[in-house]
Amino acid sequence: MFLAFFIYNFLLYISIAVSYIAKKYFYFVFIFIIFITSLILGLRYNVGVDYLSYLNEYKFFSIFNYSFEDFEWGFNLITSFFSNNGFHFSLYFIFLNLIIWFFLLLSIKDFKYILVFFIFFIYTDGFLFFSLNGIRQAISISLIFYSFRFIYVNNFYKFIFFVLLSFLFHKASIVFVLFYFFVNKDIFPNRLYTIFIVLCFYFIDTLDYVKNISVFVSEILGYQFYAKNIELAFDNRISINSGFGVLFRNFIYLLCIIYSDKLKNIFPFFIPYYNVFVFGVILSHVFSDIHLLHRFNNYLIFFRIFVLSFLSYYLFYLSKSISNYLIGLFLLICYFMFFLYSISTSFSLSSPFNFYFDY
Repeated sequence: MFLAFFIYNFLLYISIAVSYIAKKYFYFVFIFIIFITSLILGLRYNVGVDYLSYLNEYKFFSIFNYSFEDFEWGFNLITSFFSNNGFHFSLYFIFLNLIIWFFLLLSIKDFKYILVFFIFFIYTDGFLFFSLNGIRQAISISLIFYSFRFIYVNNFYKFIFFVLLSFLFHKASIVFVLFYFFVNKDIFPNRLYTIFIVLCFYFIDTLDYVKNISVFVSEILGYQFYAKNIELAFDNRISINSGFGVLFRNFIYLLCIIYSDKLKNIFPFFIPYYNVFVFGVILSHVFSDIHLLHRFNNYLIFFRIFVLSFLSYYLFYLSKSISNYLIGLFLLICYFMFFLYSISTSFSLSSPFNFYFDY
């Protein structure tokens, strides 16, 4: 457990320190963070719920030259290349982490000023631990993050290219093709209206409708396994809409909505990220009891990392109010405490941390 605390905190501190000290040299910071993070996380062993599944898939590929899992073509291509050429599996995991972090950091190239906060929330908001588990979807999400920079510059073809590239790692990402046509508009212009919509979905039971739609969409996307088990998942759902963590998360959502008008006026790139974030908040309430479907919403809800980063930058650097500064401080402290708590409770089997050479 001590090693896990040390590794994750070391990576967080060194990444933030380098980002702050060398903030004028983005590409140096970019290369440094990608290298050290991909190296250390890639050398792990049995860290993350699905780690051994990916490792077994890699070994199976090296023997039989085909996949026993129904993984996407792009992911299988990488697995096939590394396994068939006799690379050690640690190099394989290093490369997968490199893809994730490369596109994560490249996604904020146009607003590098939020880099420190962006890295902080990558670690403390759960994406780091998610990437150790859902590797394919984490790659896909990082590509979707990067694709959004082509929305606000109106480059449809590059946007489609990166969405299709993400589709090669996780099929559910294909729905983002539709986002290009509306997500850059101010869909939620009124804060009270937005809060009202979120509350409606929070209290109204929409699960029967969601079940039918989810089965249909899952079958279209080729997730027949999910489709067959969705009805069972609905029938056996467990309520998780309670506890301090959930209450704090809902408070943060409310805070982001309250400050949204100021952030829209200050940051020209904010609106697309905010729109997807609000969609994610709404669907997180709909899917909160269904782990199987909640993973589909990860694409949307992790956009809160951008929203939180913009919000934190405003609270600490642009606002002249002491109360805003204290709100920002409270936000960072709470997220850091949840980060430590996640390590201590081995969230997504993130701890204990082991290196492959210890086995």
